Order: sequence, then structure tokens, then C-alpha cells
Amino acid sequence: VDAAAMHRDGHVFYQSENKVWLTDAVPPQYMSVMPNKG
Repeated sequence: VDAAAMHRDGHVFYQSENKVWLTDAVPPQYMSVMPNKG
């Protein structure tokens, strides 16, 4: 997830009580598949 691009484009992130970063939705253009290193 390209969180930096999401933030730059105005998507809002917030932190839960246990310090996990959350957002309401991740549009597909911000997702990519990482190569399998196995």
C-alpha cells in the first residue's frame, strides 16, 4: 500500500489505541503486489 501517496492525495489516516494506523478504505490504485522472495 502506497500510504505516502494516499496521504499526499488527501486520504485521512488515524491511529488506534494500540498504535495501529488505520484508514477507511484503500483504493486499488494505491495497491501493488510485492514479488515473492521464497
